[in-house]
Amino acid sequence: MSVLDEEIDAAADAMRAVNERRAASSELTSQAVEAFGAGDFAEAERVLRAQLEIDPENFVVHYNLACARAARGKLDEANADLRRAIELGFANRGHLERDPYLAPIRETQQFQELIEHWGRIIDAQRRVRFEQTEAWVRGKKEIRADDTLRIDVISSHDARETDQAMTEIAKVAGWACGVLPVGSDEPVDGASFVVLALPDQRDFLKWAFWTYGERARRAFAGIGGSYEHDEKRLVAQDLGPTLRHEFFHVLHWRDMDRLGQTHPIWVQEGLASLVEDMDPTRIVNKEPRRSVARDVPEGVDPNLIPADGQQESKEHLEPVRAADTADAWIPVPSWRTNIVKRLARAGPLPDFAVFMGRGHADFSTRRPLAAYAHARTIFMFLQDRGVLADWYARYTSDPEVGFEADRSGIAAMEAVLGMELPSIESAYRAWVADELPMVAETGTDLNAVLGVDIEQGEGDGPTVTKVPREARRRTGLRRLDVITAIDGRPVRDMKEMIRVLSAYEPGETVRVEYRRVKLRGSNEVELVRRQ
Repeated sequence: MSVLDEEIDAAADAMRAVNERRAASSELTSQAVEAFGAGDFAEAERVLRAQLEIDPENFVVHYNLACARAARGKLDEANADLRRAIELGFANRGHLERDPYLAPIRETQQFQELIEHWGRIIDAQRRVRFEQTEAWVRGKKEIRADDTLRIDVISSHDARETDQAMTEIAKVAGWACGVLPVGSDEPVDGASFVVLALPDQRDFLKWAFWTYGERARRAFAGIGGSYEHDEKRLVAQDLGPTLRHEFFHVLHWRDMDRLGQTHPIWVQEGLASLVEDMDPTRIVNKEPRRSVARDVPEGVDPNLIPADGQQESKEHLEPVRAADTADAWIPVPSWRTNIVKRLARAGPLPDFAVFMGRGHADFSTRRPLAAYAHARTIFMFLQDRGVLADWYARYTSDPEVGFEADRSGIAAMEAVLGMELPSIESAYRAWVADELPMVAETGTDLNAVLGVDIEQGEGDGPTVTKVPREARRRTGLRRLDVITAIDGRPVRDMKEMIRVLSAYEPGETVRVEYRRVKLRGSNEVELVRRQ
């Protein structure tokens, strides 16, 4: 048994014990919620004190205990509980100021001092969160921070890949600013910093077992990362679709915290799934490929440079990145929308009211691929009709058709489309059948290919596994090269690469960017017809 296997087994054993504790704690949480609902704050306090015995580091328990004690007039104890909750990670200032259970302590000096020093509290939490994450992301690390987006990044990837990950984050924020107020370029006042961990495969695997236990062993390929809102921590294995998806969750949760709302799971996952697959507008509008000037000094190999770009002039040799163009990036049809196309051919799609009323557990466990696909495709429909931002604005703020009136989102959809639900469903199904395109998903769907064998990589791009003799000179690629981008469009996994290649025909030339161990390369490659 390898050292990694032993570490995974140890993590799995520890996770079983954690899950048992979590299950017991969750049962007590349910009892406390029932007591709150009945107005029996003495019983709620009793249950929560028992919960602290088995889950003492859970800030939610301390926060709930503060609410129970505040409601009972135990103001000093409530303030102490609240301070402990904040020490353990609670960071939603808006919730503190709105929660009716905390009303009795809002005029106390202790509470007012908490609010007055909130900035220092957030800074202290940021330091602790960063140190805790840095401790398990091992080896040489690249560190980045963005004070506007309020993120810290700890990456096991090299400097170039980490910078490109920051480009992907900026891409998501740029698109989100048209939908979510917190996606704008203005700093998010009072929001906690989120730490983004981009570990190597070994550390990611260990994190997955610590987080998901045996479920990770059974379905590791389906786990790409997650955003843990309570912990303010994002973990992503790949630097493309997963990173974009989870970072949108960061922005969306900030807006939900600002609003004091928790949107249903179909809204959360549908919106986040939109940014998994994005293209620049020049591709969507089928504009001609843009040439890139590369003024290379005499004697310098233009196709292979140091990975950190420090030994040669970046001005001459740095490959084009997504953010180097003036293009806007927008969500496009993907393998997820293909699922809905196939389901529509097999039978009727689910009613909106039924689908949008599904709970979190049902959505995540009963045919989850179909659930995510339906959610993404509904939002693609709204985007196609030009009403996505209007829908979100009405849903979050309109007292008559918004969240407080109809949490499903249907009433807001009727308002922005000017149609009643049956007509919307009819238009949606016609759009899926007649207007929504199928997207290439496998190599057999492509007309044009690179002409080399490629397999899924470890997060920064697909890996070349075989280069036929005729392709060596034409592509400049070698076995184990990691392909990271095509014509400035990132390709971080096989699905993304196939979708990107589907935009081209045999005989067209594309710029392929790749990593060769610690070196970087970029070649002009003529695509060939798939055999």
